[in-house]
Amino acid sequence: MIFLIGCHKKEEPLPKSLIISNKNISSTEDIFKYNINYPNIQQIEIDEYIEKEIMMLLEKLKHNYLINQAYLNIDYQSFDREGVISFLFNIKIIKDNKNIKEIIRTYNFDIINNQLIILNDRILQDIYLPILNEKLKSYKLNLNLYDLKILKYIIKKNEITFIIPKEVTRKEDIQIIIGNQGDDYVSITEPLEEEPKKYVAITFDDGPSNSTIDLVNLINKYNVKATFFLLGNNVKRYPQAVKYIYENNYEIGNHSYSHSDFTKISIDEVEYEIDKTQEVIYDLIQSYPKVFRFPYGKYNDYILNFINYPIILWNCDSEDWRSLDKNIIFRNVLKDLSDNSIIIFHDFTNYRKESIENIIKYLKEENYEFVTISELFNFHKEENIIYGKIYR
Repeated sequence: MIFLIGCHKKEEPLPKSLIISNKNISSTEDIFKYNINYPNIQQIEIDEYIEKEIMMLLEKLKHNYLINQAYLNIDYQSFDREGVISFLFNIKIIKDNKNIKEIIRTYNFDIINNQLIILNDRILQDIYLPILNEKLKSYKLNLNLYDLKILKYIIKKNEITFIIPKEVTRKEDIQIIIGNQGDDYVSITEPLEEEPKKYVAITFDDGPSNSTIDLVNLINKYNVKATFFLLGNNVKRYPQAVKYIYENNYEIGNHSYSHSDFTKISIDEVEYEIDKTQEVIYDLIQSYPKVFRFPYGKYNDYILNFINYPIILWNCDSEDWRSLDKNIIFRNVLKDLSDNSIIIFHDFTNYRKESIENIIKYLKEENYEFVTISELFNFHKEENIIYGKIYR
């Protein structure tokens, strides 16, 4: 994806001393207080771009956390290196003197040509991802293609500092420094108008099973994306299937350990079911699931306070567990199909192979774009992630 903030280039040499002044806005509203610092470097397009980004972020967080009577603090660090200036923003949502949400955001600018720069997708995937994973072995972490969208980075002439956020590590942010592999950047240009797209997220519950590898091969055949919500006890039974899902770049979600009805167990048991599944999946692929789905889709409002993940339900039910009839399953899906549908299928021994294939073909013919759950809700931007919220 390509964006641009400035259409003209400044040919004058880089100033010997770039002056960065500080802009501040604050509010003392009772419901949502905030204090925000952001930079001004006296280059109009860059300054306007940063201000627009910060204001959009403020409005998003205000919308998401207004009811929590929270306090927002945004501050930044700057890094000025031979024609590139970088900003690292630290965003904290504070309630009752505790951080309830922390976000980092980085921006890199070519200040000679007055442009925002981002790393090219190709070089990120082909060059930096293998190097990052080699360096992350000591942390017992592994990144896949979807994690690349979450990474933040500070570009310098001879090195790039990659920041792996808590959404990936489930602990603290990790910084990895890699030698700069060249100026293969995507710089910014005005976005082209795009036709509105119809998105669909296909999800598979209750796996893995002894049919998972065949299921993955089926959806590989059509080059579509999907999200697998796995049960911890099945992960223990079919570890190779879990690895196969991950190695084929499908998203993995947490579906509890034993598929208990969460409305009938204690909070301690709820936390055990989720945490145990996180760990058994991590032990196999060195990556934690970032989304969660309740067994049977059952929950109560009290439980939501203890779920530290976005909660994914569905709005289009194949009911493939109820019927073997491919025509009934097809009608079930079409009945509720719309833009941004989340379709639920199941990964079990006698999975409905022909039905899934027919539905994928139909969706392709209807020009739906297949996305993972995290892509559907833009979870690569941490401000879109609200723990304990139901997404459907």
